This record gives sequence, C-alpha cells and structure tokens, in this order.
Amino acid sequence: MLGGKSPPNDVHASLCFHLKLRASHLLVAPYSDYQEFLYQTISKHLEMGWNYQQSADWLNDNGYTTPRGKRFGNAHTHSIVKNQNIDTTTIVGELFFNIINSIAQYELQLTRERIVSGLEKLLDGKPI
Repeated sequence: MLGGKSPPNDVHASLCFHLKLRASHLLVAPYSDYQEFLYQTISKHLEMGWNYQQSADWLNDNGYTTPRGKRFGNAHTHSIVKNQNIDTTTIVGELFFNIINSIAQYELQLTRERIVSGLEKLLDGKPI
C-alpha cells in the first residue's frame, strides 16, 4: 500500500542509473624513485605484520623523511601505500583496473536490481 491506498494495477515503475567513472589518478605521474622506495619498504613492513605506525617509526629511526622533508607518522605511511598509482600501460595495471571496473559495474547492477525489486514489492502491497 502506498500512502494508505492500493496502487492501480496499471502502474509500472522503472529506475534508471547513469554512472560516469572518472579516474584522474590514472593520469598522475608515477612515483619518484624515492617514493617508490618508500612504498616498497612500507609494503614489506606490512607483509611482515607491522602496522603503519611501526613502519613510520622504523623510517624515522633510520633517518628517512617524507617526500616533503617531515617526520613520518601513521597517516604518512598509510597515504603512501594507499596512493600508489595504477599504471594501465602494463598488463598487471590493466588487469587491476578492469577488475575494479567490473566490481563497480557489479555493485551498480546489484543496487539497481534491489531497488527495482523493492519498488515492485511496494507496488504489489508486499512488505519490503
């Protein structure tokens, strides 16, 4: 029931989504040699079971600074790993981008199906 009244049988609902995916981070210049070193070092620390703060402490203790010349903190090390660029000129980068794109499309379709299903139940007077 909609607003306390049963909907007419000739009412059909449809919902249309448009998704525009912009990935400007794919156009960013690759990491410098120093940034790549930091990324590799932090990634190795994470693989060894360290957290971001432990990695930051190690970098500080060994005389490394952020690319802007500051001491490392938890947020700095996390940011370096999170912001690693996707290079779509390599086969692995292209694969990764396509996997992420496929997941986004799947989530869009799943959301669309759930909304349409909910609207159909609502129009049929069934609980959602």
